[in-house]
Amino acid sequence: MNDFLSKIIKNFKSTYTLIENETLSLIEKISDINTDVFLVDPLKSFYTDDNISILKVIILSIVFGIILYKVGKNSFALYNEGEITSLYYLIIKTIVVVIISLNSNYILKEIIHINYMFTEVIDSFFSQIADKEIQYTSLIKQISNIEEFLNDQYKINIKDSSKFISCFLMISILLVFSIRYVFVILFIILFPFLITLILFDKGEYYFSKLFEFFMFNLLIQSINKVIIFVPIISKKEELYEIILIGSLIVLYKLNKMIINIGDIWKK
Repeated sequence: MNDFLSKIIKNFKSTYTLIENETLSLIEKISDINTDVFLVDPLKSFYTDDNISILKVIILSIVFGIILYKVGKNSFALYNEGEITSLYYLIIKTIVVVIISLNSNYILKEIIHINYMFTEVIDSFFSQIADKEIQYTSLIKQISNIEEFLNDQYKINIKDSSKFISCFLMISILLVFSIRYVFVILFIILFPFLITLILFDKGEYYFSKLFEFFMFNLLIQSINKVIIFVPIISKKEELYEIILIGSLIVLYKLNKMIINIGDIWKK
């Protein structure tokens, strides 16, 4: 019986180590979004010279179609004494939309770069205070240190429990980080088309919500640095494991807001 339990524990620990290494590796890759995202697929394949030329033609065609629709709508409204959209206002909005849309690649790169520089400042500041790198590997490695300040009779139970909980939370965090990463990629690809929503009456509201959501997904990576900083500098004390697991839960809960994308469409 003892041999059987020992094998189970051994298999669990080896499985945990494998999951920990693979999960952390993926989390580190997608946690901080920078301009390197444009150098890998699908953005690398999307923003080729040929595709950009085709994209410009499509965007101009869409804008031209919207203008024809607006002019036709104004003519119909004039005939029926309805509400007429100012053509001067429409022309100004159209010019702005076309300029932003045709330069969307450069604009989004700069936004992502500035945000990443801000994240680096936060990272550097807290790294100097903690005297170690503020990374997810640093956070999870702390779990192994729990046993160093626990009584012998509690070492195995609490350590293994902490490992099990952290393993589950890491997978959950990887999931929400992945959704966040995919949303950013999709927004970058669709941005040249999404910006044309501004030309519609209610489209400006939906575009602004999507853009706010995009910015939130970028800015949250700096907040994540602050969250994982707390347990990294925590002293070894009785509540240390609670602080550690609690930080993982907060990290998961905060980033889980990405799933509530349906709130964008509520007005």
